[in-house]
Order: sequence, then structure tokens, then C-alpha cells
Amino acid sequence: MPLATFNNLPAAKKQIIINALLNEFSQHPLSEAKVSRVIVNAGISRGAFYKYFVNLQDAYDYTYQETIKIVHAPLRFSISAINQMTPEKYVNNLREFLVFARETQYGQFIINYLFCTSLKDRPLPHYENECESPISWAVRNMCHSAVYDIVIEKKSQEETLNQLFQILQILMKK
Repeated sequence: MPLATFNNLPAAKKQIIINALLNEFSQHPLSEAKVSRVIVNAGISRGAFYKYFVNLQDAYDYTYQETIKIVHAPLRFSISAINQMTPEKYVNNLREFLVFARETQYGQFIINYLFCTSLKDRPLPHYENECESPISWAVRNMCHSAVYDIVIEKKSQEETLNQLFQILQILMKK
């Protein structure tokens, strides 16, 4: 995670650096990423980079955590709201995410992450509700699997979302 120096930067400067990190990591897997490109895009010195992050892995981990927050922001619900979710709402949220993934650097980062990072090397995402129900767990994993199938496996978006919808209807009995 970033060092205190980074956390104390003005918001505008921090955003420039975040954009440079997103640019680098959405175009290159971590194994091919370069500090030199990040510092040029951010307009900072190499020394400044190392005042903000321990190393490139640290910067990647930070970018991943920030991206997950942005990507999941529309999906953060209270327990009562989750209980009111319907298969239609889940599929519509997924449709909106797929547009977001195609049109933003955050989405491109996630796509690159899915495509270039092996399962064993992926950090486990932190979910705020560690005591989620088995159905919530299954729904979350099926939604993630659908994204993978559409984005990485290049399966038909409509067919995959239809299949997800049918499974969610059975699972959620709605």
C-alpha cells in the first residue's frame, strides 16, 4: 500500500499518479510494467515514485484495491438491499459493468488483470460482509464467472447473461 507521503499529496496530484498507474497497468501486465513509463506519464521523478510506493508491486496492489472500490461502488448495498436484489437487477448491473469495462481505464485494468494474471497470483478481494449467505456467495461467484466468460473467453454476452439470469431465477427463487 502507498506510503504516507503519497497519502498526504493533494488530491489533484494523487489523481495524476493514479491515472498514470492505471494507464500502465491497463496496458501491461505487472511482469511487463515499468516505473519509467509511470513516472513519465505522472510527471514525477523516480525518487518521488519510491517516496510514494515501496516498489512497482506495491503500486500495482494499490491500483488494484482502488479499482475494486470503484468497480464495486455501484454494487455496495446494505444487507436489506441485497435481500431485495432480483435476477433482473443483477444482470442489469453486470450489463452496466461491461460497458464500464469497455469505456474506462478502471475497466481496462480489470480486463488486463483477468487476462494476464494467473488465478494463483491474484490477491483475494476483500468483501465487507464476510458472513455472507451461501446464496450471496454463489451469486457473486456466478457474476464474476460471467464477466470472465464474456471478456476473456469471448463468449456471447447475451447468451451468457441469459444463462446467468435463468440460474439466478432458480437459485433466488424469484
